[in-house]
Amino acid sequence: MPFAILHTKKYKEFTLIGNHIDRLHISQNVDKRRIQYNQDLVLKEILDGKVDTLRTHLNQEIISHHHSLKVDVERRIKDGYHYLKKDADRYQGKQKLRAIRKDAVKAIGVILSGSHERMKEIEQDKELFEAWKKANYEFACREWGKSNIVRMTLHMDEKTPHFHCVFVPITPDARLEYGYYLNGANKLMSLQDRYAQAMQPFGLQRGISKAITQKKHQTTREWYLEQAQNAKKNQSVVDEQTKSIKLSNAFQLDKVRKEQQAHLLKSYAENEDLKKKNEHLRKTLSQVIEQGIKSDLERVKREVNLVQHAASMGYQIVKRKGKGNWVTMEKGADSICVLTQPNDNGHWFYKSNVDTKEKGTIIDFMKNRGYSYEYIRRLGSAHLDQTPLEYLKKITPKVSEPDIAEQVAVQKYESYSSTRDNNYLQKRGIRADIIEEMKVKANTKGALFALESNGKLCSTIEYTDRGKYFQAGLPRGVCIVGKRENPDFVVITESPVDALSYEQMRYDQQKTACNTLYVATCGSPSKEINKEIVRVTTRYPHAQIVCAFDNDEAGKKMSMHVKELLEGKRVLVHKPKFGKDFNDMLLALTNKLENPSKARPERDDDELEELIDTQEARKRQQKI
Repeated sequence: MPFAILHTKKYKEFTLIGNHIDRLHISQNVDKRRIQYNQDLVLKEILDGKVDTLRTHLNQEIISHHHSLKVDVERRIKDGYHYLKKDADRYQGKQKLRAIRKDAVKAIGVILSGSHERMKEIEQDKELFEAWKKANYEFACREWGKSNIVRMTLHMDEKTPHFHCVFVPITPDARLEYGYYLNGANKLMSLQDRYAQAMQPFGLQRGISKAITQKKHQTTREWYLEQAQNAKKNQSVVDEQTKSIKLSNAFQLDKVRKEQQAHLLKSYAENEDLKKKNEHLRKTLSQVIEQGIKSDLERVKREVNLVQHAASMGYQIVKRKGKGNWVTMEKGADSICVLTQPNDNGHWFYKSNVDTKEKGTIIDFMKNRGYSYEYIRRLGSAHLDQTPLEYLKKITPKVSEPDIAEQVAVQKYESYSSTRDNNYLQKRGIRADIIEEMKVKANTKGALFALESNGKLCSTIEYTDRGKYFQAGLPRGVCIVGKRENPDFVVITESPVDALSYEQMRYDQQKTACNTLYVATCGSPSKEINKEIVRVTTRYPHAQIVCAFDNDEAGKKMSMHVKELLEGKRVLVHKPKFGKDFNDMLLALTNKLENPSKARPERDDDELEELIDTQEARKRQQKI
């Protein structure tokens, strides 16, 4: 796979590198016949549009540098450096510049290139090569500022075509600071990501992180030394293996042939062994990289505030369009809604206002806008603007004190209007007697459920036709409904609507109220939700635990998760026989759901039925 190559180096003095770039010194690896093909894009751009093509043959002296690299760097510093002393008033009103340290980094050299084979292919395609040169120059200007670049020279006379870019690190506020551009591993990794992104149209991709390969960049001196040592070592091996080939052995050719065959067979076997080891290492490295990417993407989902990141990409918050837990952001024709807090999984979530099918995490947001996984995995939060956070604090104040959270949640729950007839839950097939028994509030628009944490009310969640909405600014919890005194069953569901549906179907089956407590996670379980599941099930050690999640892959994973969480306890899994979840099953049984899918019966289903029958028989016996 061809890689994009970017290498940086700090310069405090410029004689050697200046001689190399300007070809004042010809190193061993330079093809002298190709020096004429080298280009300086800085001077080329300055002269473009001003060149009389009839006099091009006279421009050799103009295109070549009038000054050394050192002089050009000092001139840029003189023109761009205006960092004043803070105590300028002491100098009789005259403003003085801060002195530049003698050991300051005055310039940064950057080599821009790609894998040899691919670069030679690009070079052969004249139009593509011109586009590659233009893309590199535009990238350099974007990253370091056009006025800061003092060299942008293309070398064509070495093995692989490459640019030498030298820029003076003058900051926008006129300071000379290396750290503003490149200091720190995160900045360097981000620079590599952006360069790889710019080089993607030319078939060059991001290289493997140094953290994985553990490779160290070789200086030119180190490379020449290694080549000399390898040549000496190889010559010794050849001399040893061919020492028997001499005139005195002319009459022992069979013996010489056998010795050489043995050497060749041994070398062949060693080569095959190395191939196998390399293939194994390649596969292992691919697996490590894949796992690393997955880990990085999960970190990005949790760490990078999507509102902040979208703002850094040019999206503006539209305050008049924000609603509830969502903030609207727009950039040109694109419009998105972003949750003001992470969801149950701790991920920042968004949905598009332009395409109703587009929604997801920051990973989906970036992928849908053309960014690669390699680019996305390097995202961080350190560089993000803090301004959007101030707005989020105003619209979603976080409540950390449990007592205050309880007061806010109680106020919300008590003020929620409720209607007995034709409400949201009845549209979902749930009867009024079940709603009253479970002490749930519902009206024509939706249903409100209380959420608990550590035995206290901590928040609420509203279910409507448009989706579910957690109470802004409050911590998450679980929805607990049903019998709280010595329940026979603790049924864990994803949605409280599924819990009510499950209760109604059990009621209709037994013709009496079920002695069951329901715990709804209201989404994928987080650490806090896991603690609540353990707390509730531990409180009722004699109750049978039942997982009644959705009839899909996510539901299967949730059931497995609960079994692992409650290791050592007997956990049964009950799947809906019709539809995706137990509310779908209820609607199917009441003929309100068209064409319900039928689920494959589980062994636990039969075991659960037998257990319920046993429990009911025991109760009847106790009454007698």
